[in-house]
Amino acid sequence: MSNLRDRLREDTGEYPPSWRPEAGDVVSGELLRYSTAPSIFGEQQVCVIDDEEIGPVTVWLNSTVLVDEFARLKPKPGETVGIKCHGKHKDKGYWRFRVDVDRGERPAEPDWEKLKAPDAAQVRADRGERTAPPALKFADDDDGGDPFEGRR
Repeated sequence: MSNLRDRLREDTGEYPPSWRPEAGDVVSGELLRYSTAPSIFGEQQVCVIDDEEIGPVTVWLNSTVLVDEFARLKPKPGETVGIKCHGKHKDKGYWRFRVDVDRGERPAEPDWEKLKAPDAAQVRADRGERTAPPALKFADDDDGGDPFEGRR
């Protein structure tokens, strides 16, 4: 990461070129800053990423999916951010993105002792679904015979 003085000397006062992704495009690099930028829709939130291959780019945070991913991950300036565009959803028309942040730490592992599949009966009860009562068992059911034998 360059120091602040060097970045300010190199700053032109202009926004870097906008990243205009197509399906499959990736931008990845150091998140330099958040800012707002003028658009035909008014001021819009943007971030500037110093892409490892093409240099600084402005990423417009105006897609719902992209904004939701940034809000979930909360990347900070100085962290390495990667964004992949998966293109428009074929039926619903919204843009799909995957965002990841490299914070230089190992991914968290689940607590393997507590990890288990939910109890199906409890899930149905929580949803308010009716469940069948447990089968009745009588004390004399242990004789091994057919309980319906001779009743036909």
